[in-house]
Amino acid sequence: MDGQKPIYGLMAEFDDATALVEATKRTYDAGYRKVDAYSPFPIEPAWEALHADDRRVQLLVLCGGIIGALAGFGLCYWTQVIAYPLNIGGRPFNSWPSFIPVTFEVTILIASFTAVISMFALNGLPMPYHPVFNVPAFARASEDRFFLAIEATDPKFDRARTLEFMNGLGARAVMKLNHSWQNLASISIVAFLVLVVAGCRQDMHNQPKYKPLRASSFFPDGSSARQLVDGTVARGTLQEDVAFFTGKVGTALVKEMPFPVTKEVLDRGQQRYEIFCRPCHDSSGSGNGMVVQRGYRRPPSMHIDRLRNVENGHFFDVITNGFGAMPDYKVQITARDRWNIVAYIRALQLSQHAGAADVPGGDPTKVQSPVAGERRH
Repeated sequence: MDGQKPIYGLMAEFDDATALVEATKRTYDAGYRKVDAYSPFPIEPAWEALHADDRRVQLLVLCGGIIGALAGFGLCYWTQVIAYPLNIGGRPFNSWPSFIPVTFEVTILIASFTAVISMFALNGLPMPYHPVFNVPAFARASEDRFFLAIEATDPKFDRARTLEFMNGLGARAVMKLNHSWQNLASISIVAFLVLVVAGCRQDMHNQPKYKPLRASSFFPDGSSARQLVDGTVARGTLQEDVAFFTGKVGTALVKEMPFPVTKEVLDRGQQRYEIFCRPCHDSSGSGNGMVVQRGYRRPPSMHIDRLRNVENGHFFDVITNGFGAMPDYKVQITARDRWNIVAYIRALQLSQHAGAADVPGGDPTKVQSPVAGERRH
């Protein structure tokens, strides 16, 4: 009405849940839509009477989950295929089954955050102040009283007519809900001061330190990350035997194995070969591994004359530094195991080109049948 101070709305007080549910139904049937009910415990019929079937949170959570799934999978794809492609056990760069755990975790993470944030936002939380708190009787809303409020912003709200309507609902009392800007201002000032005080904490947040790869004005080159001092060698990393660790003596490739080839050496070489080499070179060394069958560039067969006659150091050097489409494995495979693989490659080559002279006694009929469970090289 003209000349009247604006109010938030009107609120009716009831003695029991039945009266609240009946009043809620009549209010909705009368055309009011900006209505809220307050009770000491959840009342399902009152919620149904308000037709409070807002499902925006569910839709937002679904969207958040889809975004999380795309982000998680995209992150894995970008890091493994585009930014940092690494040959891990000969698998394709886009090994999507290994992306599933990260994709699942990011999906749940983003969906969970979306659920919490959207719930707070759509409910207008946090809400340290509300006009219903200005009514003294509302203190019993958590004990034994039931309340129904109609907001003044409802299109059908008219102070006189709505007051008359609510009095006809059988309410114990009908009260005006006034805005209290003074309370709101006080709460806002306190909240602001709390944030300011929290932001003044220093503790360990402002240490004189450098983060990794951060620029530095102290060193002449401007880098805070420092190289090792010239001439220093970490304990256990001194590689005095150049031939053993490079497969070369000067520029010449090593011809002989640096240690005796025993059954244990071949067993270890076969194990490492199956893990790192088989995906491309297959079990026989012919170069038709599973990765090749899926489109990776096919390597040459180990059994061609050129590779059968090449020095042992050649294989060691290729495993160490890579060759063509083949990446290096010096980080994944130790120097000793690289030589073990070389020994096993020689055994594979011999298995495909062995003559009668290579059989014990020169007679192929004297080759003993393998014992059950024993490996053959």
